[in-house]
Amino acid sequence: MRITELELSLPALVCCQRLDLTAVDQLLTYTASDLVGNGFGPHELYDVLCRLNDHGRVLPTSPQSLRTTQKPSGERNRIILRLRVLEGMTFGEIAERVDIGPERVRQILRWHFGVIGTMPTFHARKWAAKLVSNN
Repeated sequence: MRITELELSLPALVCCQRLDLTAVDQLLTYTASDLVGNGFGPHELYDVLCRLNDHGRVLPTSPQSLRTTQKPSGERNRIILRLRVLEGMTFGEIAERVDIGPERVRQILRWHFGVIGTMPTFHARKWAAKLVSNN
């Protein structure tokens, strides 16, 4: 399957082109952290994760763990992904918002989207917010 068949947003497609990715199988060799480290912003990463999930695919959580999802995620799981990737909320904050346990939030992000740990963009966003509040 070609990357263009995912119908990514233009910014996400440009990020893929910068890495010379033309096929989904090539994209699936990268973890979410790898993509962020290669210039994908939170919106581009969110778009890629959602589009892959629509096609029953997920980014690996480590370079050795290629797999597909059983079925596309539901709306609640997309909300959890958005709160983590775009809003930068912690597992505890997300758990409180969607009324499930923090460990379940972690499991959903890992198994349905291949997202583990804290994305590097969160650190930068929190640092920038702290700078603004101190001025």
